[in-house]
Amino acid sequence: MNTIELKNIDERIYHELLPSGLNVYIYSTPNVNNYNLYLLVKTGSIDNNFDVNGKRVTIPNGVEHFLEHLTFNTEDGTAEEFFSKTGAYCNAYTSFDRTVYVASSDSMLKENLEYLLDYVNIPFYNKESVEKERGIINEEALMGENNPYQKMFYKLLESLLIKDNHRNKVIGNLEDIKNISLEDITNTYDAFYHKTNMDLVICGNVDVNEVLDILHKHEDKEECIERDINRYNEEEPDQVNEEKTIMYENVVIPKASIGIKIPKNKITLDKENRVRAISMISSLLFGETSELRLKLQDLNLINEDISYTIISANNHYLLIVDFESENIDKVYELIIEEIDKFKLSESDIERKKKAFISNIIRRFESIDRVTSQIVSQLCEYDKIVDNEYELTKSLNIKELNNVLELIKSSPRTIIELLPKK
Repeated sequence: MNTIELKNIDERIYHELLPSGLNVYIYSTPNVNNYNLYLLVKTGSIDNNFDVNGKRVTIPNGVEHFLEHLTFNTEDGTAEEFFSKTGAYCNAYTSFDRTVYVASSDSMLKENLEYLLDYVNIPFYNKESVEKERGIINEEALMGENNPYQKMFYKLLESLLIKDNHRNKVIGNLEDIKNISLEDITNTYDAFYHKTNMDLVICGNVDVNEVLDILHKHEDKEECIERDINRYNEEEPDQVNEEKTIMYENVVIPKASIGIKIPKNKITLDKENRVRAISMISSLLFGETSELRLKLQDLNLINEDISYTIISANNHYLLIVDFESENIDKVYELIIEEIDKFKLSESDIERKKKAFISNIIRRFESIDRVTSQIVSQLCEYDKIVDNEYELTKSLNIKELNNVLELIKSSPRTIIELLPKK
């Protein structure tokens, strides 16, 4: 067992590589009564073109999400039925780069942990179950088609990206769902659902030695199966696909999304500090105490808030800024004006560093936040980032100015979501 000391914040995460090839990460705290079990499978909707052990596979969009649904079926019923008997909460989700199976409880750790590992790793599906699930997923897709905000989000990605698979819906479109076959499901499962492509994250009121004892008894006899996987992604150009789109939907208040497409290869910072730098600048531009936000609120130009999100695509970071307003054109003009004239100061940077460090420390008050952060780091960096404090402290005005200039100069798009006329 390795102990990963999180420098300067007096927290630690325990790591063990099991003989089966499964990496286990444990955060133990006595400050809660429950625990989270997250089984991360490192595949998501962007993995639709790959080869495994020399076999080339191309699948429709949405197969990973389809497989996530099917995985809940077992020979003895469903995972939901088992976890309801143990009193545990269970769920799963698929995103662009990951599929995660979740169980949370305050008791019966051994039973819940062993079952989570078993049901995800013992496939139980056939032509009949695929057809049955297809109808359920069709309904889910139709709900998305009728959700104006979800449509807006994917339209923004389509406008920003030209070839990158992040432009496609995680669930796939109706035609994708129609075309998904049992062979597609099997090829995806065989390629990605093995212990060397999984991480198990356990956070909460657990005894580390007890957890490892359960896992070794469960996993030690299992053969470690490694597969040679190559994922294929087309090179994404720096320009955007469309600069502006207007959508008319069943909404009451107009909404806009601005997308900025920032090339990863032009950011000279360490990989672990790039999103942090973009986020710090975005917080200064659009955060609760930013001059822009206060100005827009004083002018009654925004109804609620300005929010921002950063998505890590294959070759670019996508900075997305959302707002609601009856005067989108004016707000957009003021946002772009603020970005273009914005200047960083040492005092602002130091203030934001303190806020970011505070958030790192306060994250450990919530095992949900800790679990999610560990999963995100394993997907983005394939490791636990043990020096977040130091990385934050190390950011300087020269480095941040370089990132700010990229934000100013990178191509952008805007989606306007307006009420139907």
